[in-house]
Amino acid sequence: MKRLDESLRKKYIHYLEDHVSKKRLKHSLGVAETAVQLAQKYGADPLRAEAAGLLHDCSKGLSPAEMIETARAFGMEPDAYQLENPELLHPYVSAMLAARDLGVTDGAVLTAIRRHMCGAPDMTVLDAVVNLADYIEPTRSYPDVDEIRRLAQGSLFDTLCEALGRTMILTIRQGSVLHPDTLVTWNALILRSKAEKGEEK
Repeated sequence: MKRLDESLRKKYIHYLEDHVSKKRLKHSLGVAETAVQLAQKYGADPLRAEAAGLLHDCSKGLSPAEMIETARAFGMEPDAYQLENPELLHPYVSAMLAARDLGVTDGAVLTAIRRHMCGAPDMTVLDAVVNLADYIEPTRSYPDVDEIRRLAQGSLFDTLCEALGRTMILTIRQGSVLHPDTLVTWNALILRSKAEKGEEK
């Protein structure tokens, strides 16, 4: 099984130990392990999946104000939804910190980090693997997680679509801000699934 070089893995973990909570570190380790498993199943690079899984939340130690400030320091102006809910910025800021603080230059890894929350219409298998791993890693305990884990054994993109749909419903019910990018991704996944199944009109 291909895995990250041990010295590089330790470097990433030490960074997380210094910058996020113990609970977040445990989650990140779980995402990395799950991403490797999904990568092997669906044909993505397990080394990239492990790296993106470890670093996808590396900015989570920042406060909401710090998240906005850091995004701006990197030249990214948050949109209205991100200003309302700075949590929506963390995938982008995490990718920026991974590049600046940890020397990550692999564009596929950085893109997978950026896309692990809202996704994108043209998501790669690696992007989808990291996104879905974030939903189903072992420490996750929301009501539908076992069902999503079961679905993940059948179809990567269909399962991700289902997970995104349920997340949007929950977000709406909570009265929280839903970023339009999530809906754009969900629509693209629905159309992709229909096309693959020969259901397009």
